[in-house]
Amino acid sequence: MTYPTGEMRATIFTSPIAYDANNLKRVSELLSDEDGFIPNQVLAVQLIPGLNVPVPTGGMPTEWELISKKKQLRIHFGPQKIDVIKNTFKQEESVGYESTLCKWALDFFIRIIERFSLTPTRLAFAPTYTPDWTKEFSKAMFNEKIYKKEPFKGSSFANLLFKQVFRVNEILGDREIMFNYVAEASEGQNLIEAPDKKSITVKQMLNLSLDINTFQAHGYVFSMNEVNDFFNKAPKYAEDFLAYYAI
Repeated sequence: MTYPTGEMRATIFTSPIAYDANNLKRVSELLSDEDGFIPNQVLAVQLIPGLNVPVPTGGMPTEWELISKKKQLRIHFGPQKIDVIKNTFKQEESVGYESTLCKWALDFFIRIIERFSLTPTRLAFAPTYTPDWTKEFSKAMFNEKIYKKEPFKGSSFANLLFKQVFRVNEILGDREIMFNYVAEASEGQNLIEAPDKKSITVKQMLNLSLDINTFQAHGYVFSMNEVNDFFNKAPKYAEDFLAYYAI
């Protein structure tokens, strides 16, 4: 079955790009003016040991974002990684957007790796799917597929919450690399506004978050060819993993 999409994130783990005027200019030159990315600085802070009091870390912030309202994309620069995130989808984008996002993210990652001489140490693709519970796709049916458990003391489960991790060897370029396939499931609500904007319908739904990432291991460094291979294959990785949970 096909699930609607809640969020998608493509990630490379690498050294930080600090927020300053020069780096902002160098990153912005890699992006199309038509996409309208604007900076949104996020100050990196640390906590005083033993006290929940934030203090400036000193130097330039290492966590910041560029946001495009036109493409509904965020590029998040963190201390250890760079994320390309999409969490707002038009109706025509809500299904089957995995390849589109991976293609855009790959193009950006290649350019920024070259511009800043970055060395990726991990790669990840993490889509979240949000189907409503229906008669054909119920909470009980989903739970039975995962656990195949009978009611406990005559009572069916009240809340669905789980996390599963699988370790799988995949081929990137000409190397065999260990992957983490991580799935987290929980329940949520989908608020649907009526066309006349006079009422809201609340639907119960599943939040199924998948995260396919390369295992963190000493010595793992990924070439440009392997980065390219990962994000070209990532939509298929997600499709296969999602099919594992389909009813």
